[in-house]
Amino acid sequence: MKAYKFNTMLKVTMVILSWCVMVSATQAVASPLLPFADTGDLFVLIDGEDDGSGSILSIAPDGTVSVAVTNAQILMVTGELSVNFGTAGIAFDGVVGGDLFFAERESNSILKLSGGVLSVLTSEAAIDTATGSFGDADPRGIAFGSGGSLFVNEEDSDSVLKVNPTTGAVSVHTTKAALEALSGITDVDLDGGIVGGLGGVIYTVSDSPDTIFEIASDGTPSILASGSPFLDLDVFMTRAPNGDLIVSDSNADAIFRVTPLGGVSTFLSEAAIEAVIGGEAALEGGIAFDSLGNFYVAEENFNSILKFDTSLTGSIFVSAADIMAVTGFQPFLNGGIAFAPVAGVAQTPEPSSLALFGTGVLGLLAHAWRRRKRAA
Repeated sequence: MKAYKFNTMLKVTMVILSWCVMVSATQAVASPLLPFADTGDLFVLIDGEDDGSGSILSIAPDGTVSVAVTNAQILMVTGELSVNFGTAGIAFDGVVGGDLFFAERESNSILKLSGGVLSVLTSEAAIDTATGSFGDADPRGIAFGSGGSLFVNEEDSDSVLKVNPTTGAVSVHTTKAALEALSGITDVDLDGGIVGGLGGVIYTVSDSPDTIFEIASDGTPSILASGSPFLDLDVFMTRAPNGDLIVSDSNADAIFRVTPLGGVSTFLSEAAIEAVIGGEAALEGGIAFDSLGNFYVAEENFNSILKFDTSLTGSIFVSAADIMAVTGFQPFLNGGIAFAPVAGVAQTPEPSSLALFGTGVLGLLAHAWRRRKRAA
């Protein structure tokens, strides 16, 4: 009888472990949602609204800086006189050698870099038609959802847009009215980050009041977290390797971790960030993880890219001087950053994820087996 119980428990264990592997594999395949299986260069939006330096940099894993998309290329496509990347998002489609997408706020459009060819994917006119805010479109954060669509925070209408990454066709996914209908929400201001989640879920931030919204695949919103300790959620967010949301707060000058259940904790404090740069921090730029679990921050005050390893020990990965040596301009890091996916090995999870797994599913199985053994 004891052997039968043990074999039964072993089978249950194997079924659950198989399910966990399946879920893990599913998350790894949904590469736009988590850090890619293996990451290559870091792409960085450099704002140039005031000095004509707006461009996109490519930073190699060893810190070597090069220009991936020039100011002239962007201006030729948009027809504008300058490039504005302030709080503009950037995202890869998750395919190795695939396409790069980014918002550009002077032309108020979404641009696409595919096979080395830059084009306007979704124009200001198309966004205006979708939202009804003619002449005032203002796309900000962008992110891919698990279904392959591109989602955009549009600040003028304060709505979340859904964009076909092939055709550029755009529609309103979630309206301002739907967000403001939620309890305690009297106004919204979608000028910050947005990320995709599994099952078609989208997460976005508003700084009026400071709230993280969870939006279902059908566009129905709910509140994931709101209020304290948030002070100003008007910038960027990303996903940690274990699936938690990592959110910058430009007033607190801190970065928070938010679990899928809405638990909030400090991921990086203002003091920890300022210890690396040696002065006052300004978290207006993008944030991202690489496939090894290292965390990167585009810091605006010193205009440097900071790197924090898995133990959150920080260093300056690329300085303003490093960028100036290549571009000839003082960089202005208040736009998004994103890693390009490259072919490689399976994703490396955060150490905490493994610990949680060990004390979670396996821990519960061990506890259940001990109870069965005592009962026998």
